[in-house]
Amino acid sequence: MYLLGFFILVLLLLFYVLFKPVILVVNTSTSEYYVQMKGLFKASLIGDEETVLKLNLKVLFFNYNFYPLRMKLKQKKELNKPKGEIKNRRVLFKKGLKFIKSIKVNKMYVNIDTGDCIANAKLYPMFTFFNYHFGTFKINYMGENEVVVNLKSRPWNLVKAIINL
Repeated sequence: MYLLGFFILVLLLLFYVLFKPVILVVNTSTSEYYVQMKGLFKASLIGDEETVLKLNLKVLFFNYNFYPLRMKLKQKKELNKPKGEIKNRRVLFKKGLKFIKSIKVNKMYVNIDTGDCIANAKLYPMFTFFNYHFGTFKINYMGENEVVVNLKSRPWNLVKAIINL
């Protein structure tokens, strides 16, 4: 009886995680970079004085800090594996396209200056086209660069896009 209750509880938790939205935020103006599933976890990249980069992981009510750029004491052995040839690249391309289409773009704002007025002028028609279809794209001539991206998807949609063809 307890085993059946535990099994049902685990299945309900699995369905909750599969259908709960995952949010990715990249904001260069406020230096926010994180992936979040509200109520379960949040993984943030934070600038650090000593190690340049710190990964802050919050899972439920636990808080962990990782330093991905620290030098490893043990060197990994390099294995020379023969590269297998990709047999059907078209199938991989279609799966990748479905994976990308399963992600919803909540907000996209790009404001850049390349530093070259000719390159800025060449980008202007493309950014005008993108404004009608994707988000807000601007070109400035003042040296400001800003990118704000807010993506949202459900793990179930990502898994379904990978499995189905």
